[in-house]
Amino acid sequence: MEEGIPKNPAPKDVRDYVLKTFYCMRPGNFEHAVEDITKYIDPIVDGEVLSTWLLAEIDHWDHEKERICFITQKQLLIIKYNFVSLRIEDCRKINLAKIEKIQGGKFIYPKHNMILNRDFQTGIRIHINKDFHLTLMENWNPLFNNLPCITFTQHKAVPLLDDIPHYMRYQEFKQALVSAMEGTGATFEASCEDIPLEIYVGLMSVVYNSNDFGYSKDRGIVSFWSVLSFKSVSEKTCHMKFLDIIKSEEFSYIYSTMLNLLVCFACIFMLTNMSITRLSVYFPFIFWYC
Repeated sequence: MEEGIPKNPAPKDVRDYVLKTFYCMRPGNFEHAVEDITKYIDPIVDGEVLSTWLLAEIDHWDHEKERICFITQKQLLIIKYNFVSLRIEDCRKINLAKIEKIQGGKFIYPKHNMILNRDFQTGIRIHINKDFHLTLMENWNPLFNNLPCITFTQHKAVPLLDDIPHYMRYQEFKQALVSAMEGTGATFEASCEDIPLEIYVGLMSVVYNSNDFGYSKDRGIVSFWSVLSFKSVSEKTCHMKFLDIIKSEEFSYIYSTMLNLLVCFACIFMLTNMSITRLSVYFPFIFWYC
């Protein structure tokens, strides 16, 4: 195991069962995804592909999301790939020459917070614009993705594995990225220091991460029907569109946010015994707090 990643203590048969719920861990799926994405790599614009990786990205709301990363001679590609429907859903390109700093270390949270800390976990942060700071509206927008830095950590399936594939070792990803940066001749800084995650409440991220909404996983009947509906083009009807919606990250945000609001309303109602009408006055403040 890589440093800082505790191995799951569950019996091997239990770990194997949970591991199979991750579609990316099924034989050939990652390789198939790499082949799909490689078709869209432009050798002139992006350069030659140097390495491919399967990691987890942590956004500014502490949401953990499954990502495939391509390191090329000129670019770092961050791809959101749906392993259930086998398609690319989003791709971001970062020019290696624009990366100012590569930081590796342990995650730290504010001293007073209400979140499940990742004190045991380490990761990598890539700074694109160190001097840029998010506005209040950008920081509180969970869908905002034009961030001045990108944070990665190990995939959630890693603690379940006895032998970690090379493409899931995020420390090796850091070394490969540094080597690619050196090949461009760009000036950058590489450091080993703690990575701050400025999350104070994070009720939404607890729901999001504990249910693995950011990963392509077998979620029972929803995933089952999604796979069946992709067997035939004629079956891609409104039913499939509905399944796409409820399996999307945007729906997960809405679901977890509404759950947070419900919990907050219930707590305030029980503590103050106030009427529903008076409680509705506090809705904007509770939404901001979540």
